[in-house]
Amino acid sequence: EELAEIQEHLDCRESDNALLKGGFLQLYSLQTNSGDDEETWKDLKKHGFDDNLDLVKPANSDDNKSLNNESEK
Repeated sequence: EELAEIQEHLDCRESDNALLKGGFLQLYSLQTNSGDDEETWKDLKKHGFDDNLDLVKPANSDDNKSLNNESEK
């Protein structure tokens, strides 16, 4: 159910419903604005981002594929 909501309301690629960079930013903006900034930083670091939000090491190339590839929807 949560996945369907993400795909419906956030920026995802139509062909495979992969979360695009815009959707990733939307998701974490919503999470942070709801007061859960500690969880946001934990998640961002898990995905390979540093304190400046630079992608320093991909956690898993398959997990980050959608973030780095903004194919048309």
